[in-house]
Amino acid sequence: MNSILEELRSLLIRSQKSAQIELLHRDALDAYINKIDSNAEILIWREKGSIQGFIAFYSNEPKGQVAFLTMLAVDPGYARKGIGRCLLQAAISFVRAKSFSKFKLEVNANNYAARALYDQSGFVNVGGDAENIRMELIL
Repeated sequence: MNSILEELRSLLIRSQKSAQIELLHRDALDAYINKIDSNAEILIWREKGSIQGFIAFYSNEPKGQVAFLTMLAVDPGYARKGIGRCLLQAAISFVRAKSFSKFKLEVNANNYAARALYDQSGFVNVGGDAENIRMELIL
């Protein structure tokens, strides 16, 4: 695993600990990192020489016209500084420029900060269950 992927892995572990939500079991983390490296667009926020946030999303299905946000993570020490918002807006601009019509995501129902960010960015709740909420943004 290269150094950028190692930084992403470390950031995900720190983010999960801080949020007290286990999004990925540690044994699945490396497989997930390799999957997004191979198949997703990844935008990185770097500050002071290291990655402080990233967003990963799939925009490789132009016929379906639907992009899917798979992960937005910000280092807990940099939370609430607008990094997540900037990354999300950059991803929205990216998929909009590729002429996608929808941007979808799933968010943990207890992740209130993320839900508020998505709400403020125009995503709407389209269903889900007690654990996860599905949201989408019409582009």
